Amino acid sequence: MQAGSYFHTFLQPKNVALQKRFFDRYLKGIDNGWEREPRVEVELRAPGDTVRKTITSDAWPLEQTRWTKFYLDAGAKTLGPTNPAQAAEASYRALSPGVTFTTQPFDKETAFVGPVKAKLFVSSTTPDMDLFATVCAFDPEGKEMTFLAAPEPKAPVTQGWLRVSQRKLDPKRSTEYLPYYPHDERQDLKAGEVYEVDLEIWPMSLSLPAGSRLTLTLQGKDFERPGETGPMRGVAWFTHDDPTDRPPERFDGINTLYTGGARESHLLMPLVS
Repeated sequence: MQAGSYFHTFLQPKNVALQKRFFDRYLKGIDNGWEREPRVEVELRAPGDTVRKTITSDAWPLEQTRWTKFYLDAGAKTLGPTNPAQAAEASYRALSPGVTFTTQPFDKETAFVGPVKAKLFVSSTTPDMDLFATVCAFDPEGKEMTFLAAPEPKAPVTQGWLRVSQRKLDPKRSTEYLPYYPHDERQDLKAGEVYEVDLEIWPMSLSLPAGSRLTLTLQGKDFERPGETGPMRGVAWFTHDDPTDRPPERFDGINTLYTGGARESHLLMPLVS
């Protein structure tokens, strides 16, 4: 996992040399010691789109990963270490900015590396529902930490997407942290019925200074920062707004998220320090 645009990363001389060693070993059969290279290399990103350090490992997720749940509270709009005893719900128009949940400031420097998953309990007034999940980070002064990505110069920490009619899981291939969707049937929603869904969120790498916060935004459309215009609004030009794919009668309804009590909606995070 590398920081910055993967185009730029691949073209750096040290990484070109690494690729050449791989091809020399497996295309030319040169015994160059490639098997002794670590199987995983992660650049730990930090504020200012800098690299805190590089982590190497022979396992992914990293061996030191401590899977940590941040529970959503629909009443307080928070992400916390314990499941709220009181059940709550939050509703939003599908094509609105949605709802955002925020952690308390971290009391010490904290690092996350690896896959992310959201377990959510949801319902909708329409036969289908799109879930767009966006994780953002804010420094102790409240300034968002953004990162250079291939198509987006101010990318959030990480994002994930799920069409809820495709929520079916393959139990043999799914893990605690990574759901696997076979996409072999469409399961429409019944209005008002609550469904449990596991939402895959792309792997992340982030070092947070003490006093920083994380947020999770859930909505039924592409993430956009308030006041931003043009193609670079948080997801660049790769948007999901084709009316053929997302007819309003199937997707533009009222979505509801349920938290607390028996409905333990949470964000599963890969804590490493």
